[in-house]
Amino acid sequence: MIDQILYTVLAIIGFGGILLLSEYLYNRFNIDQQYTRKIAHSLAAFASLLFLLKIFSPLIVLIIALFFSFLLFIGKKKDYFRSIDSIHEKTFGSIFLPISIFVVYYLASRFKNDLFFILPVLILAICDPLAWLAGTYFKGRTKRIVLLNRLLRKTFFGSVVFFISAFIVILVTLVVFGYSFFTIIFLSLFVSGVDTFVEMISPYGTDNLLVPLVTAGLLILLL
Repeated sequence: MIDQILYTVLAIIGFGGILLLSEYLYNRFNIDQQYTRKIAHSLAAFASLLFLLKIFSPLIVLIIALFFSFLLFIGKKKDYFRSIDSIHEKTFGSIFLPISIFVVYYLASRFKNDLFFILPVLILAICDPLAWLAGTYFKGRTKRIVLLNRLLRKTFFGSVVFFISAFIVILVTLVVFGYSFFTIIFLSLFVSGVDTFVEMISPYGTDNLLVPLVTAGLLILLL
């Protein structure tokens, strides 16, 4: 029990340090908020993988997730963490991120398969920032996606990068886990395709919640 309390405190300090780092980069070096947000996003996702190295119960992960979701919610309302989420930004991705990490952690624990946690988190940590970078850098050279006469916020190039990076992440992870060739190819194509569509149509940062849940759900159904 004492170990669990210690791990919880260390996790809160660690994730809090990521928040402080993004604020430092934003205020000290005037780095654009979009970049500091993605830096914090990726670092937090990667750091959450450390939950698997210690015996964290889902309840403890839930407490950590609720703590940071509430902290970020208050921060957005009060405009405390401008490097993460300005009061003027119409996105709630930072608030959804801790919750999504908890849910996929719970599913992995429930079904006793670390893949259901590792793969959704890796897609969060790698594919979403890469897609954003591609869409931002080539913003003037690519068109935004139109779906059912609705102009989406996502660009064609950003979605292509998301699909390719997700395909590679899924393929490599499944190879490491030792799945068969057919399973690896099928899941890499299918899950990356579905995730790309979900990411493309998710407004206001809800992709931080929906993409991990869809990824975990598909893995549970298909494996």
